[in-house]
Parts: sequence; structure tokens; C-alpha cells
Amino acid sequence: IYVEYDLIDLEFNFLFFIQKFYAPFIEEFLYRGVLISFKVVDSLFYNGIISSILFGLSHLRHLFDDYSDVTNSKEQIYFQVCFTTLFGIICSCFLSVTGSIYSCIIAHILCNILG
Repeated sequence: IYVEYDLIDLEFNFLFFIQKFYAPFIEEFLYRGVLISFKVVDSLFYNGIISSILFGLSHLRHLFDDYSDVTNSKEQIYFQVCFTTLFGIICSCFLSVTGSIYSCIIAHILCNILG
């Protein structure tokens, strides 16, 4: 059996894995796992808000993306920053209720897969 691999398909599959699975794991570990544990203030609620704002602001990097096939207006990126901040707050609530970062990772993966 001869199987031909297309480099574009391999690149797409690799990017799909990074965007849908690896990035959520790393982001949740950093923003919910590490930043909340720093306890900037002595309240899980406020630490969740702070980490969520930083999570949202980290998506401003899309202002500097240079993808030939994707063009995002500034309004779309600002919406994404607001959406990801809200999503960060929701994940912080998941962490507070479940006590497990895995609930945040699963929610983030599902969000990325669903678009």
C-alpha cells in the first residue's frame, strides 16, 4: 500500500493540535494554575479576575499576526479580548467549584474546537 502525505495536510494537522489541545493546556496551566496560585490578593475571586484580564489581554497579540489567509479587524480582536476575558472568568469559576484545573482545560479545549 502506497500512502502519499501532503505537507499541507501535515502542517494543518500539527497546527490543529497546537491550537485546539496544546495551547489550552498551556494557557490554563499558566493563567488558572500559576497566576491564581500567586495570590496577588487574598481572594480567589479577585485573583481569578486578575488572571482572566491578563488572559484576555494576552490575545491582543493577534493585532500583530500576519497570516495571509486570515484577516482580523481591530474590532474582531477587541471582541476576542473581551470574550476571552469573560471565558477566563468562567474558567476561574470552574476552578473554584471543582478544585481542579482539568475542568478548565477541558472547557478551553471544547471552546477552541467549537470555534
